Amino acid sequence: MGENACLLGVKSKLLPSGVDFSKIYVLDFRVDVCESKTQIVTPYWAFNSGGKRLAVVNTKNFEQAIHEETCEKSSTSRCQGDCGCEQKYKWHRLLTYDPDNDCKGIFMDWFLFPSCCVCRCNPTNT
Repeated sequence: MGENACLLGVKSKLLPSGVDFSKIYVLDFRVDVCESKTQIVTPYWAFNSGGKRLAVVNTKNFEQAIHEETCEKSSTSRCQGDCGCEQKYKWHRLLTYDPDNDCKGIFMDWFLFPSCCVCRCNPTNT
């Protein structure tokens, strides 16, 4: 896996090139109508469920990796008009610490990360 630069406290690893992970568990020939980018990230900083920025425990010997999928466009030729590509998120529980409160020690907390991109449409009037 190739490494990207550390940006905003997140080290990301792109998935191996030439492998289409969106097709691994698909038993038919359907395709996603929204384009997305999939990567594995090991965050060093993240905002918890209370909106506080915390340090995430990620070291050489202890990695907490998150599988992320982010939307690349807000619409596509098959997802347009009353429909649009929307980012979905998933909660992850990670080992973390608060650099502003050393007495708190290391603890588990909840963090929200992008999980998938879906095409959503306005409801039709029937």
